[in-house]
Amino acid sequence: MTPTLTPNPAGRPAVETDGVSGTALPTFSPGRMLREIQRDRLIRVALALAVGLAVLLLAGWLPGRAGVTAGWGLFVSALLVLAVWVTLSVGNAKAAGAARGLLVMVEHQPDQVEQVLPGLLERKALVGWVRVMLYHTWAALRHRQGRHAEAVSLCRSVLSQPLGPGEGARPSVLLLLAESALESGEMVSAYEALFATHAMPLTLGQVLQRLGLQTRYEVSTGADDAACQHLTAKAELAELMPGNLCGATHAMLAVSASRRGDAQRAAWLDARARLLCEPEQLEQLREQGLALPA
Repeated sequence: MTPTLTPNPAGRPAVETDGVSGTALPTFSPGRMLREIQRDRLIRVALALAVGLAVLLLAGWLPGRAGVTAGWGLFVSALLVLAVWVTLSVGNAKAAGAARGLLVMVEHQPDQVEQVLPGLLERKALVGWVRVMLYHTWAALRHRQGRHAEAVSLCRSVLSQPLGPGEGARPSVLLLLAESALESGEMVSAYEALFATHAMPLTLGQVLQRLGLQTRYEVSTGADDAACQHLTAKAELAELMPGNLCGATHAMLAVSASRRGDAQRAAWLDARARLLCEPEQLEQLREQGLALPA
């Protein structure tokens, strides 16, 4: 399956899957990815041994035939090795490209991703980092679908493996883990994921995402001193977020400021939150204890 990204009528990327599709994904079970990586490795080793044996046989058999030299035997053997190597490389490149394309589609076309991803996961002899990319896509899909406990388990599996050329995605996976862990009430996992990002270079978007998640973690766990540390700088940085996220961050900071007795800043932050958030969003935040009462 060679993915081709093209704009669809809604202006979003689409993936041409060359007919690869499958049934809905099963519920993820821990250890599945590791078993598949080990299976892929065994298949690749078996193929290498089979090719090596074929090379030895060809090198010994062909020169014995009339008019065939040892050089021709080595040439045919080299073609066999090249053919196997190209086949595996092309298969892995296609799977990696498809994983990238599906990851882009998760936000707007989760149902299509749900149907295509199983067929990719069934492929054999993938190198480890390519299979990990597919599981990263699976984690993002479950997060998008609100199946956060499963997303947490998937993110943990992804982070336990080398990401190879996709190592730059590690901060994104950690932030995905942190958000799903917060949604699932797994505060220890959320803390560990957020802590890990502080040792990594982040894009501005990731810095803003971490600010929102870390503020939510600190307010939810009652760490008001930490939430209000550098409060003015945090409020100013939050201004770079989209309006609804900026408002939510101000609402959460207002809660911590109020609990610390800083009524003046709490009132200012709460006013900003009321200006930026829709009433329904504010109500949801209040139900979670992340905004001041009306």
